[in-house]
Amino acid sequence: MTFITSSISPLRRAFGSLLIPGRGRHRDEELARLRKENKALKEANEILKKATVIFANERPR
Repeated sequence: MTFITSSISPLRRAFGSLLIPGRGRHRDEELARLRKENKALKEANEILKKATVIFANERPR
């Protein structure tokens, strides 16, 4: 058991997150993309809320 544990540690240090699927640069890029998309969707939602209030207060002619 000691051999397996002692051999994994140097590999993890050498290759970092490449040994762990779903972690590392790809994950960071996806997270940044999702945060950007989330921000844009929140802004669009706020615009729609304001438009709803404006159109709800208009009187038909």
